[in-house]
Amino acid sequence: MIWTAEDDARDTLVPRLMRMGADLDRIHFIEEAIPAGAKSRPFNPAIDMPALVEKAKAIGDVDLLILDPVVAAVPMSRNSHNKAESRNGMQPVIDFAKASDIAVLGIGHLTKGTVGKDPLERLNGSGAFGALPRIVIGAAKNEAEGDDEPERIMVRIKSNIGPSGGGFGYPIDMVPLLEQPDIEATRIVWEHELKGTAIELMKRGRGRDGQSFKAG
Repeated sequence: MIWTAEDDARDTLVPRLMRMGADLDRIHFIEEAIPAGAKSRPFNPAIDMPALVEKAKAIGDVDLLILDPVVAAVPMSRNSHNKAESRNGMQPVIDFAKASDIAVLGIGHLTKGTVGKDPLERLNGSGAFGALPRIVIGAAKNEAEGDDEPERIMVRIKSNIGPSGGGFGYPIDMVPLLEQPDIEATRIVWEHELKGTAIELMKRGRGRDGQSFKAG
C-alpha cells in the first residue's frame, strides 16, 4: 500500500515499479477517504489511519505500507519539530502497524547544511522521526572524487535489530520500458558495498537538495 503526496502514481511510480518487475496486482495506491455519510476526499494520514486498518484487512495479505512524506502523518495541530508532539501525532501509524501486522516505511528529507553532524540529528523535523523507527536509512548523492566512487550512496544510519553503519553505492539509470517504449523509467542498480560508520559515509553525500531518509 502506497500513499504519496510527492509523486504521481500513473506518470512516475507505476513506470518505476514496472521497470523493477513489480507485480502491479499486489500494489495498491491510497488516494481517497470516504467518511460515513460524506463525499470522498483526499486521504489524510494524520486522521485516516484507523480507517486504513479495515481497508488493509479487506485487501488481505498486505505486507508493507509506504508513507511519503511521513511528516504528513503528524496533524497540523501539532508541531512536527517538537519531539513529544511528533511522537503523539505518529501514534496512529504505530497503532496501524500493530493492528494490521504490517511493516511501515516512512520517507522524509535531511536538513540542508548539516553535513558532518550525526545523521540522526539531520532528519527534517523532531528527533521522534529518528527515535520511533527500528531502522533508519539515508540516501544521498556522493561528492567524493575517484573512478571507483559510486554516484549515490545508501547508508544504514540506525538499526535497533542489527548493526548500524555500512551501506551500498548505486547509480540510477533510465531507459524506455519494454512494455511501452514511449515511456522512460528509472531504476536503482546496486553496485558498491560501503563500509564505515553512518557519519563517515554521509559526509561523502552532498549537503544540498537530493538527500532523503527512509525510516521503518
